[in-house]
Amino acid sequence: ECRNGAFRFEVSGAETSVARPGRACSASHSRRYAERLRSRSIQQLSHRPPHRPTSKKESGLLCAVEQLKRRAATEMALFAALLLASALIGTEAAISVPGVVPKVYGKNGDVAIEANKLMSTKTQTPYDYYTLPYCQSDVQERSENLGQRLAGDKLESSGYKARMQVPRACMILCQKDLSSKEARKFRNFIDDEYRVSLVLDTLPVTMTVQGEDEMEEPYSVRGYPVGFVDESSGHKRYYLYNHLRFTIYFNEDPAMYRPDLPGGESQAHVVGFEVVPISIKHQFDKRASGTVTADTVLETCNEMHHASNQLDTLLSIDGPTEVIFTYDLIWQRSDLHWTERWDVYLRSGPADNVHWFSIINSALVTVFLAAMVAMILIRALRRDILAYNEDDDDDSGWKLMHTEVFRPPTYGKVAFSVIVGTGIQVTLMIFATLAIAIFGIISPANRGYLVTSLLVFYAFMGTVAGYFSARTYKMFRGTNWRLTTVFTATAFPGFCFVCFFIVDMALAAQGSSAAVPALTWFTLIAMCFGVSVPLVFAGSYKGYREDLQELPCRVNLIARKIPEQPWYFHPVVVMACGGILPFAAVSVELFFLMSAIWLNQLYYIFGFLLMTMIILVITCAELSIVVCYFQLCSANHRWWWNSIVTPGASGLYVLAFSMWYYLQETDISEGVPSLIYFVYMILLSTCFFLVTGSSGYLATLAFVKAIFSSVKVD
Repeated sequence: ECRNGAFRFEVSGAETSVARPGRACSASHSRRYAERLRSRSIQQLSHRPPHRPTSKKESGLLCAVEQLKRRAATEMALFAALLLASALIGTEAAISVPGVVPKVYGKNGDVAIEANKLMSTKTQTPYDYYTLPYCQSDVQERSENLGQRLAGDKLESSGYKARMQVPRACMILCQKDLSSKEARKFRNFIDDEYRVSLVLDTLPVTMTVQGEDEMEEPYSVRGYPVGFVDESSGHKRYYLYNHLRFTIYFNEDPAMYRPDLPGGESQAHVVGFEVVPISIKHQFDKRASGTVTADTVLETCNEMHHASNQLDTLLSIDGPTEVIFTYDLIWQRSDLHWTERWDVYLRSGPADNVHWFSIINSALVTVFLAAMVAMILIRALRRDILAYNEDDDDDSGWKLMHTEVFRPPTYGKVAFSVIVGTGIQVTLMIFATLAIAIFGIISPANRGYLVTSLLVFYAFMGTVAGYFSARTYKMFRGTNWRLTTVFTATAFPGFCFVCFFIVDMALAAQGSSAAVPALTWFTLIAMCFGVSVPLVFAGSYKGYREDLQELPCRVNLIARKIPEQPWYFHPVVVMACGGILPFAAVSVELFFLMSAIWLNQLYYIFGFLLMTMIILVITCAELSIVVCYFQLCSANHRWWWNSIVTPGASGLYVLAFSMWYYLQETDISEGVPSLIYFVYMILLSTCFFLVTGSSGYLATLAFVKAIFSSVKVD
């Protein structure tokens, strides 16, 4: 500083403070000269050789050089990352998503046909393939992930042998003498409309079916029936499909050539897997041998005479009988590219147009609500805010609520905070899963990845749940924070555990393969208490440690009496009218989602589902804002719970829709399948309530803070 006509300054160190006089100064001296002297004196005090002070032009040049250096370092780091990624992609050991990189087979190479499960849309109870007395092979189960174990979706060897581009005719799998009990078991599965699911190179076997109208194009369905029933004679006659004609489509793409595989240019990959089931009672010369061997020549099926469904040769299983299981292998070259081989499973024909209708319908609902919100914010709120700011004494309308609007709810503070935290956790779990699904990480080829991703994301989103739950409860100035944290960590997982336990007990009583093993239960419990619960407590600790949220208005000690409200502001009326809007925005897409769950259809249009989820969240936010605005204008400051239950009531509509779907679209009639259906639909409705309720609350809280921050209040 310039003191008494001389520059003086201090350099404070850890131990001493030194003062040095400088040259004479006056008020007209520039600050630059003082900086030069200060720089030179500091260097002398630190025993460093002095350097020539830089001019403003030189300083700018040095700054530019430093920026160029930093930019060059950043670009070099990015370039190195790109080189590393290119090296990984260029090697055969590159990181790849399972099921996305095609598997190449050399000519005569082994192609595994694996057994998946027995499935039925009538009973909703899957069974292991070998639950029925099919030909037993050296059963080798493939390792399963968590999602596969929960869904009972395992793969095991089937006994069918195939080699790339090697056709086979009427190959004998085995001979079995069915007892009365085994035949009755086959008949029961035929009555329950069970289908057999086989898998080749991750492709489920399909069967071409002609629609009821002959003018309709044939369509493909997964799996083939165990058998069929003929009632033309007045009573039921059961027939078993014991001969399978497999047609395997392959594509020889030179770009897929691998020198480490045999076959040369004949290398190929599988692009299709179809089956034609045939019921035929095989005949053979029993004088040569009483039993069938691999070398036995059948009279009803051989290389010169192919098997077919004929009325006089059908295999009846109305009683004990002898069954010979056989199969054909037909290899057919196809121009279908490997990336398009799932189209036959995902193609839904006119349903694609219905999907677009669903998105358009949801978008129109959102635009309608957006127009309402825009009208309120642009016209009503602007007029209100200008009027309130011009006249400070004007406390009419929603401004009258400035001393009450942030009053905590009178009841259910813990439950409110738990719902908010858990709802945000479930919402982020869904969006994270849909995000990775769009990038192809979750695909029909990756069995079990969808369920596994949901569980993993839910567990790791526990930090978010604990944080928002703690912040909300602290804003209410609650004191029982331990109870809030415990409920946030255990309430929803405990509810899911009860639902899964009920379903698992029902499946185990039926002997279903979907019954969860004890090791899987242990894994789920370990994920909950080893990952999710500690993360919830960590998030809660972070939330409670932060300062209290700053609110734009203070709350009076004495609550204002709420005047009598119109009938249409009754909570039941508001929930009934408000809940239908979010449900209407997703109703069509919900129909397709439930068809995929309960009718054994593949659902892989995650782009549609992500758009629908975004529309749902926006719809809930706009609905809650509109309801809150009209509620404040009627001098009702109890908006907290309304912001959750108004959009959350759509969960009740989902439950009602599931009842209609159960009666109209499914063939479920037995007690156990009905129990499984409604337990899962109650769980789905609860998740819907959490997602819509938390979205509405967050939007409403931001809206209330914004409007009361824009007006002048005492």
